[in-house]
Amino acid sequence: MTSPEFSAKENISDHVGHIKSLEDPKPIFKSTKPLTVCQEILLQTELRAKERKEFENYLKQKEQKQLFYQKRQLEQKKFAEEMELRQLRQSLVHKARPFKVLPKFESILKERQLRGFRDALYG
Repeated sequence: MTSPEFSAKENISDHVGHIKSLEDPKPIFKSTKPLTVCQEILLQTELRAKERKEFENYLKQKEQKQLFYQKRQLEQKKFAEEMELRQLRQSLVHKARPFKVLPKFESILKERQLRGFRDALYG
């Protein structure tokens, strides 16, 4: 029994027995602590991207408002120029007005007409 194989088995069994004796079985209890809940990691780059997107939307809205007001102002300016041009054209067109004949000049006009007629006849 002094073979090398047998002595190795004895040594192993001695060690295994020794290891088992070191491990004392502990009673297993259920934990009373709540389970750990994992929280999402919020990266600064994600925050920055979100803020940048909001800022770009704000700038876009601001630019649209500005374009709208510029367009409205241009339309009002065109309308005012058209109205001014209309009034200018109306004032430049000569419109014939009837000549008022006052009663005392009526006789003078008749005499001149007669004189002109007489001169044309007897000339």
